[in-house]
Amino acid sequence: MKLIQKLISVLLSLGLMFVIMAFCLLSSLPQFLMPETYLSVMEEANVYQSMKENIQGSIDDVMLLNNIERQSMREFIKLEEVKEIVMGDVYAVLSWLNGAQPQIKALDLTTYEARFDERIGTFFRDNHYYLDEDLKQEVELMKQNVVQIVKGNLRLVDFDQLTQMTGLQKLTSLISEMNLKLMAGVLAGIVLLLVGVLVLLSPRSRHHKRRKKIEIGLLYSGYGIMAGGLIIFIVFFSGIQSGFYHHIAIQVSYLQESIALLIENWFKTLMISGLLATGLGIIFLIPYWVKLYQKYMKN
Repeated sequence: MKLIQKLISVLLSLGLMFVIMAFCLLSSLPQFLMPETYLSVMEEANVYQSMKENIQGSIDDVMLLNNIERQSMREFIKLEEVKEIVMGDVYAVLSWLNGAQPQIKALDLTTYEARFDERIGTFFRDNHYYLDEDLKQEVELMKQNVVQIVKGNLRLVDFDQLTQMTGLQKLTSLISEMNLKLMAGVLAGIVLLLVGVLVLLSPRSRHHKRRKKIEIGLLYSGYGIMAGGLIIFIVFFSGIQSGFYHHIAIQVSYLQESIALLIENWFKTLMISGLLATGLGIIFLIPYWVKLYQKYMKN
């Protein structure tokens, strides 16, 4: 009978280990639905300034190819504009993923079209150029290129196609229906239930029956919790040490750095969760270890 109880205790301890691992992973997911997670990463990666410089550099190249002075398009887009648009897109995408916003609005490019018309018009007036039909067509082509540069750099993802993807539509529906906090609470309840069952299944002794059961039950529980925490810690600590996420095959440097920082921060969160779980498991082991110490010290 005791052998069966021990076998069941070991299996429950293993189950507790997997529940702890699932709890650590699940508790780290809500951060991906928070705008602050992405905004802080983009600030750290200096994304806004990089996007502004890419836009300005590409527009300067278009001007040079058409024998237009670069100064005519100086500071074509402001850093505050880049930041406002990108932050708005982050909030919009996360709202869409949560099911709160049915679609993402198209990027308004009329401001940049008007700005181009004003700048190019000033350049031609200052240099006394006459706009014939051929030159007007060239200017219109330049305008389309400049507007496309702004759009392509400010929005790396085609949201129209994104919102129409069947897989993502199902994902948004699932996310809106899921309550991650409730699921984490359920897992925490399962942990408490397993600890309680392990205490109840612990072998009895003639002396100090209740205390003995609690000590053995906490011992098996501690092993399971500590094992789950250690696995989470070791896996994600190893991931941070390897730094594989810094070598993702993405050509846009600031996007690559942002994703790398996002993964690194997530790994750090999981690593800390694993450490906390390991510490909790050690606390559960302390009563039994103290008992052993007192026993052998007396002998």
